Amino acid sequence: MGVADHAIKPSEYLRASIACGWATRTLASLTPFLLVYVMSWAVRYCRVPGATAEERAAKKAALRRGSHTILV
Repeated sequence: MGVADHAIKPSEYLRASIACGWATRTLASLTPFLLVYVMSWAVRYCRVPGATAEERAAKKAALRRGSHTILV
């Protein structure tokens, strides 16, 4: 698409496609790490300290019901 749009010269296509391939592989290998380690830390960090266990359970149940109705 870049060559057709004249954003990339035809002579630079191979170099651009290799660079894009490396970026894609890097992103694909970095995403699971971010989801497992960084997001779990972020969820714990952003949790409201005054919320009781019952309030959190009620919110989780409401979210589950809401997502279930969207998926159905």
